[in-house]
Amino acid sequence: MKRVLVTGASGFVGSALLTGLPSTFAVSGTYCANRPVAESDASLDYRHMDLNDGAEITAVCHDIKADIVVHAAAVSERSRVPIRLRRYRTINEEGTERLARAAVSANPAVRFVYLSTTAVYGESPGTIPINEDHPCNPLTEYAKSKYLGECALTVLARNDVLRGLTILRLPPLYDKSDIRAFRNRVKSPVGNLFVRYGTGTQLFSALALPNLIDFVSFLASHRDARGPEVFHVCDAHPYRFDEVRHIISRQTRGGTKPCITVPRGLASAFVVTAGALFPSGRTRFMSYYGKLFHDLVFDCGRMHDTGFRPVHAAQTVLAREESDL
Repeated sequence: MKRVLVTGASGFVGSALLTGLPSTFAVSGTYCANRPVAESDASLDYRHMDLNDGAEITAVCHDIKADIVVHAAAVSERSRVPIRLRRYRTINEEGTERLARAAVSANPAVRFVYLSTTAVYGESPGTIPINEDHPCNPLTEYAKSKYLGECALTVLARNDVLRGLTILRLPPLYDKSDIRAFRNRVKSPVGNLFVRYGTGTQLFSALALPNLIDFVSFLASHRDARGPEVFHVCDAHPYRFDEVRHIISRQTRGGTKPCITVPRGLASAFVVTAGALFPSGRTRFMSYYGKLFHDLVFDCGRMHDTGFRPVHAAQTVLAREESDL
C-alpha cells in the first residue's frame, strides 16, 4: 500500500484530498495553525507540521516515509504589509524546498506532487489557450511565491535530488461548499446583483475539486514517478458568463437576480485612473481587470495524454439536491 502525505489538511483542498483519496492508499495529513475539523475521526492520521520548522518537517517525513507527497499547504491571504508578504516566500517557496528535501531524505524514491496555480502566467497572458510552456509572468505576491516554489523544486529535480516531481497548475477551484471561483466573476460584491463584464462572452477555465482528487489518484495509481513534469488540470470545458449565471441561479433560492453590464471601456478607464492615483495598487488593479475582461483558458492536452478524462463539471457538482428544491 502506497503511503501518501497530504500537507495543508485543514484547508479547502488538502482536507478534500485527505478524505477523498481512495482507501488503497495509506493517507496522512499535516496541519499547522488550524486543527482539522475532522480530526475526531480516528481513521484519519493527522500530524502537526510547521513549514518554518525544519526539525518538525524532518521528523514527520521520517516517521511516515511517504511514497507520494501532495503539497497543498500554502499561504494565500491577501496583505500588503511587508512582514506578512515575507510569509509568502518563507512558506510557499522556502518551506516547499525544506519539505521536498526532508521527503527525499526519508525516501529517496518519493514522488512530490506540488499544487501550483495558473496565476503564474499573469491575468491576461494573450495567447489562448495557454499551454504549460507559456512564459510565466506572475503579478501578485501569492503567484510569485508559488512560481518560486516551482523553480526551487525544478532545480532539485534537475540536479537529481528529487527524482519524481509533478507540478499541477490549477485554475480557480470550486466545490458544492465553495463557489467563490464562479461568484467572483458574475456576482456583485455588494447586494444580490449579477454583473456582466463587457460582453460576457469571455471564457475561463475552472476546476471541480472532485476532478483534482481523481487526477491525483490517477497519477498515483497509474504513472511511475518521473519529472519534472507540469500539467494543467481543468474541467473538460471552460465556462461563460451566462452559463455560470444560470448555474448559480438554479443553485440558489429566489430565481434569477437582476443583471447589470459594466462596459469594458469604462472599466479600463477606471483601472488606469486608479493606478495613477494609487501606484502601489496598479498591478493589483490590472490583475482584477485581466481576470474579468479577458479569456483565461488553459490547454489540458498533457493531462489528456496521460489517459485521464475529468468527469465532473459545474452543472453536476453544483446541482441542488431534490430535497432542496
